[in-house]
Amino acid sequence: TSRAKTLIRAYYGRDAQYSYYVGCSGGGRQALMASQRFAREFDGVVAGTPILEQHVAQTGSMQILQEFTAIAPTGGDGKPVLSRAFSDADLKLLQRDVLARCDALDGVADGIVQNAAACRYSPAALQCSGPKNDNCLSAAQVGALTRVIAGPRDSRGKALYEPYPIDAGVINWRGPMLGTSVTAVANATRATNTSVKYVFMTPPAPDFDYLKFDFDTDPARLMASGEYTATTSVDYRAFKSRGGKAIVYMGIGDGLVNANGVRRWYDKLADANGGLAATREFARYFPVPGMGHCSGGPALDSFDPFGALVAWVEKGQPPEHLVATGNSFPGRVRPLCAYPKTARYLGQGNVDAADSFRCE
Repeated sequence: TSRAKTLIRAYYGRDAQYSYYVGCSGGGRQALMASQRFAREFDGVVAGTPILEQHVAQTGSMQILQEFTAIAPTGGDGKPVLSRAFSDADLKLLQRDVLARCDALDGVADGIVQNAAACRYSPAALQCSGPKNDNCLSAAQVGALTRVIAGPRDSRGKALYEPYPIDAGVINWRGPMLGTSVTAVANATRATNTSVKYVFMTPPAPDFDYLKFDFDTDPARLMASGEYTATTSVDYRAFKSRGGKAIVYMGIGDGLVNANGVRRWYDKLADANGGLAATREFARYFPVPGMGHCSGGPALDSFDPFGALVAWVEKGQPPEHLVATGNSFPGRVRPLCAYPKTARYLGQGNVDAADSFRCE
């Protein structure tokens, strides 16, 4: 960025008027890093689905792998097949139950859990009273889900990371949490991600077995890496002093990044910067119901955070919401509200029209 600015100055004879950083996933982490460590370089950043604290969040990955592998049926070699811990029918059953319990919390049942923060979901009612079938979950499945939703803990019951948010995006769990492999060699994204071994553990542990992760002792092995990988700083003095603006968005149905972790960081940011109203002057967070990792899922996942950022930086127009559409709901337009507000149905009007909802 600094070299590019030098070249622009030399060629055009004047400085670049604005400079922005936009990214998602690892790029979202980099966008936060730009606002925290290189604040004077950028007028604004868009941090989508930021992987901002894997030095602690990976405990959740380890918990999910261990819980789901423990209940998975075995293959011909007697070893568990992770992908079969939950069938596609099981995931659809779980999604229907989540929607039945939480969809209408925003005033209308329309296939989207807009008010995910109010969804206090438990899968207990799905437990089979007899043999397992497509209309219920086994006791082992319910137990594993209940523990995953509660979040990882050590042997004393101390929480190691945030509880996992639940909305219609549970259908997204196939790829990241379960995979599709029909053998004991799992291909779920969480199971094949080697960053735990090579990046987050200090020293690196190339032969480490994720299924043997010790929740009492191994979390400490991840912490040192946070010194250079984490983007959880709440010191935004430099960014604010140069008038910087940040838009952060996050899919609630993301199977790779725990949305509650991103929300926790934003809450801490507000606490350290004079409260929510003061923080909204330079940084706004937009949760996206149902959306998977950066896109996809049963969600309205098409929106323009960069256009909103430019209007904020260059015209002084802070975004109260982002206008969203998506292939999963053809013809629907809905506001994505800036946290902590959520879109609520006004009680009348077309449920597919944005003006039938209000951020409150």
